Amino acid sequence: MKKVSVILIALLMAATTVITAFAAGINDSEQAVLDELKKSITVNGVEMVWPDAYVNQAENFFNTIDMTEDQKTQIISIYKEGTDYFLSTGASNIPNATVAQRRQLFDILTKIMNVVDGTASYNKSAGDVSLLDKNGTVLLDVVPVLVEKSSGKAVDSDGKQIDTGVIKTTGANVNYTAIIIVSAAVAVILAGGLFFVLKKKKA
Repeated sequence: MKKVSVILIALLMAATTVITAFAAGINDSEQAVLDELKKSITVNGVEMVWPDAYVNQAENFFNTIDMTEDQKTQIISIYKEGTDYFLSTGASNIPNATVAQRRQLFDILTKIMNVVDGTASYNKSAGDVSLLDKNGTVLLDVVPVLVEKSSGKAVDSDGKQIDTGVIKTTGANVNYTAIIIVSAAVAVILAGGLFFVLKKKKA
């Protein structure tokens, strides 16, 4: 009976670990970064923001990590550096910046990803940027572009609409709620089964 009890405790602890890992949620540091990403910037007189899909992907990723206060401070500082640099270029949107300017922005983005042990890669022929977590899982794969806050559209200096790109499959799009429910259910079933065994042996 002692052996069965040990097994029961081990299983419950394992289930609890799984549930805790997938229920990380958004902490204060991560929320501060998300709030920064949601702020608009005025580009040549037009209020611009990141597409909602980009921010949502960032939130999905943050749900898989536990960002520290120091990481938050570093990310926001580097992000503001990137924003200031982009505004100094005079470009109406990121795709309209020169190759050298986009390279500089990419280097700044790489520094941000390094803070959370991630990486960034650039496909020169396609012009798209991929963000990867520490395991090499793709989090975001798009041609970076800002959209008008009022319309949600991305336009260049001539008013021509820019394709915001297709967000490809990411490792962060996991249904954590389902995992938590299933894990909890498994834990209950295992516990119930083992208690039944214990009760039967006792009888």
